[in-house]
Amino acid sequence: MRVLTWNCQGGLGKKRELLRRLAPDIAIVQECSLGDAQSLNRGAQLFWQAKQVGPATKGLGILSLNPSLDVRPLALPEQWRSLMKSDPGRMDVAIPVEVLAPVRMNVLAVWSYNNRDRKSGLKLRGPVLSALDFLGDWLSKAPSLIIGDFNNHPNFDHDLPNGKNHFAEHVNALEMHGIKSLYHECRREPHGEEVTNSHFSNQRKPFHIDYIFASEQLRKVPQFSIMSFEEMNALGVKSDHVPLWADFPDAVAPPKRE
Repeated sequence: MRVLTWNCQGGLGKKRELLRRLAPDIAIVQECSLGDAQSLNRGAQLFWQAKQVGPATKGLGILSLNPSLDVRPLALPEQWRSLMKSDPGRMDVAIPVEVLAPVRMNVLAVWSYNNRDRKSGLKLRGPVLSALDFLGDWLSKAPSLIIGDFNNHPNFDHDLPNGKNHFAEHVNALEMHGIKSLYHECRREPHGEEVTNSHFSNQRKPFHIDYIFASEQLRKVPQFSIMSFEEMNALGVKSDHVPLWADFPDAVAPPKRE
């Protein structure tokens, strides 16, 4: 089963050739419209959520591109919904789902801003760290992925003097749950020293800010890939992010019980 994440920078309907070429079973897509997500989704369920503020023109979508997939929503506790709505300026999105077939796994899709856009000085924990507070047990009960646009990198930590969303804190918290980045595990590159980056902008140097974090069971036998910026441009597809994806076998061992 192939799982992909990509911030398409809008206009997903006109960029569908890239998804057709890469043929993911599940695509986690940031900055896609609800209409584009609906037009491309082939599974029984579509999961899409807009940012908390602003016009609902862009959101985070979980697209089932394989009709045989069995993907179910996870009922989040009321405390989670209250937390996400407690601040109208929050611009984070997180969607947890359970994939029941062909591979059993829990997937937490994210599109995070880490509150860097806040002018008020109010700093809240980002969606990944907040999700671990509520979903840590859920992530440990099945092979799990935390996947998406984290908008985070070790070089950004100096922009967050209060430390609530430092990338190092993310890595440490995820490792406590046995969850590590597939890119860095497969390529043996330290965080912050990536040879291949995922985000490109004319305003600043490239950075690696999109991730597929996986539990131990899913790190044993995956094939991990990341498209180069030049290859994406050669396909005539424009975005400031490149897609990352991983291929998992149809049988994944359940977590070990202590």
